[in-house]
Amino acid sequence: MSRMVCFTAVIALLLSGSAYADFWHMGEPVIIHEDGTRPSVWNGTIAFLDGNGGPVMFYDGSDSTLIFEPVNQCWEPSNANGSIAWRHLESGASSNEILRWADGSVENVSNSPGVIDGDLDAGSNGDLIWSQNHTWLTYYDAASDTTFPLDIRGVHPSLYITDEGVATYAYQDPDTDEVFFFDGTDTYLLGNGNCNGAYTSVWDGSVAWVGQSEVGSDFTKGEIYFWIDGQTQRITNDDDAGGIADEYPTLWNYTIIWSRGIDGLFSPKLFMWDGFETTQLTFSNSKYASLHNGMFAWYGDEGLYLADLFPIGDLDGDHDVDLADLAELLSNWGISEGAVYEDGDLDGDGDVDMIDLATLLGRYGYGT
Repeated sequence: MSRMVCFTAVIALLLSGSAYADFWHMGEPVIIHEDGTRPSVWNGTIAFLDGNGGPVMFYDGSDSTLIFEPVNQCWEPSNANGSIAWRHLESGASSNEILRWADGSVENVSNSPGVIDGDLDAGSNGDLIWSQNHTWLTYYDAASDTTFPLDIRGVHPSLYITDEGVATYAYQDPDTDEVFFFDGTDTYLLGNGNCNGAYTSVWDGSVAWVGQSEVGSDFTKGEIYFWIDGQTQRITNDDDAGGIADEYPTLWNYTIIWSRGIDGLFSPKLFMWDGFETTQLTFSNSKYASLHNGMFAWYGDEGLYLADLFPIGDLDGDHDVDLADLAELLSNWGISEGAVYEDGDLDGDGDVDMIDLATLLGRYGYGT
């Protein structure tokens, strides 16, 4: 078959809607820290806690370093572009401060004794957003080193800084449980959030959150919702199962990873929705996933795990599907025995053929 005929057949296959392999190819998980939990991933680096409550650690891609030592006082680490922040329990449960680590030093950016500061999230420019007394949203502007109230009633906020430097964020109203998104100019009502917390996650104008179902207990009514371009989509539907605990979504590149209590509330597993279908990622107890730039970390039975998520067709492992990957597949075209994924055998049947080429072309340009 000529190359032109081959490509013509592939295009016909694409247009016919023929099924492809799963969208993602998951790399081998590695354990970063045996006691690590509550990870926050940014470009392969991780802020995390050494055990529940602290100390705060930073994994730079090779090694883990202690950046803040007090034990049983640190929560909610958030990592973005070299800036790490967390909630620090001060003299009592009614006094929490937001601490920020940058350039090797720690500063208190909330300075609010007697106030509960929490629900923290960091932006790529060093800005922070959090909730005071589980009621009012507060903002820290890194450029001016100033903290100010947003005069918005909100909890569980998530912050995303656009390429143009605009602060966008989602949050849950503490009175109505409704979820809102602010795009820098306008505010949109997205839908209802779970009464135990929406845990919003924002990426480039899209939002994932834990919504409310009508079935199950308060702790198993959580469903995963996704909003983009003015449309809300319900990703999970556990009505027939009597409710399942879906919680802690993390969103990147229109892909959501979250915890599902399919074997009970205290035995969650990680699931992923890639925009097309839902896939189970882990089969042992897993929680608190964080996803960014093709890598995700989570807390599991043996500590803190880290793994890559490569788009199907990414043969050279650089988290995109481009001309280099197409060239590699074509250089191995026709191998009929013993081909592996890196050769272009995307469906795992031991050869490199039209099905593999169709799959790669269906993902071509992803991540570039």
